[in-house]
Amino acid sequence: MAAYLVHGAWGVSSALSLTDTLKCRSILAHFKSWYERYILGCSSERWAQVNTLDELEAWLDEKPEHRNSEVGFFIRFSKLAKLETLGRGHDNFISYGSYHLPQDTAVSGTDGRLFAAGFAKGTQVETLDLTKIQEDVSYSWFEQATAVAHPHESQTNPFIAGEGDARYSWIKAPRYDSLPAETGALAEKIAAKDALFTDLVSKLGGNVFARQLARMVRPVAYMAAMTTWLDELLKYPDGDFYQHVTEIPDGRGQGLVQAARGALGHWVEVQNEKIKHYQIITPTTWNGSPRDGGGVAGAWEQALIGTPIRDLSHPIEAGHVIRSFDPCLVCAVHTVHKGQASGHLRLGFGG
Repeated sequence: MAAYLVHGAWGVSSALSLTDTLKCRSILAHFKSWYERYILGCSSERWAQVNTLDELEAWLDEKPEHRNSEVGFFIRFSKLAKLETLGRGHDNFISYGSYHLPQDTAVSGTDGRLFAAGFAKGTQVETLDLTKIQEDVSYSWFEQATAVAHPHESQTNPFIAGEGDARYSWIKAPRYDSLPAETGALAEKIAAKDALFTDLVSKLGGNVFARQLARMVRPVAYMAAMTTWLDELLKYPDGDFYQHVTEIPDGRGQGLVQAARGALGHWVEVQNEKIKHYQIITPTTWNGSPRDGGGVAGAWEQALIGTPIRDLSHPIEAGHVIRSFDPCLVCAVHTVHKGQASGHLRLGFGG
């Protein structure tokens, strides 16, 4: 079990020594102490008791430490800035789930993960069906055989359109069952049926306040599991670290994880022990996607629609909306180098 934890969950390149594991425990303990004192202003256990919007208001007024913490300051600032009124999108959420559980661990989860995977319309969570994920390039500067395709069939062939072409983005448009969806900390909370964020979204919809608050309190849900796993590593220090791969079979597969920014997916096809086809959908691709073939906007495009801007020369409200999705646009930034005969396009990949 220890080997699975190290190799499968954390991905370190060598087995942890006793000193390494004890150092990890110390770092985690110091982080937890700092986080509870300055970020939460209370214990993780007290925060876990906050299950509704009304209980959040009561928590804020319960102690000065709550109000003066980073979370407390953010809540108070959000009220003044009316962040709960900004950035509501389609209210569709997708999460691939977080961390497959090792065998024989005391940590409990859902469907073999620490946090469940799922797709939600509002707060109604459905079981994730990977066959329903597709990419649409109708408004993207790529060409492929069909405008809409599953990642196993889609292509990443850059195509710079001429004037008058409707395409406007280097991001493709991922869709789940033909629907746009947002991903990230809030989506993870909704898919996991977290009581507080389910209540927030059911009452106010997905918005800037809910997304940022979900990101700020995300460590609470992880620290207890991390503590248990480190204790289990100490209990089983001699477990196998690496299982040697003797043969790479032909076929297709996918690797999906709810990464820091949200749903990250890799799709691969192997033939003769070599990669024949490989495709990535990053979290920012989900959130920052352009319109699809039906003209439906992506997550943050939709969230920007109707945003009131007080000062057009300083559109801080638009900044609040986009930043609430924690964007990483490396996957949409490209440079073109012109040569004597033809141009060369360099692609970037990111979160």
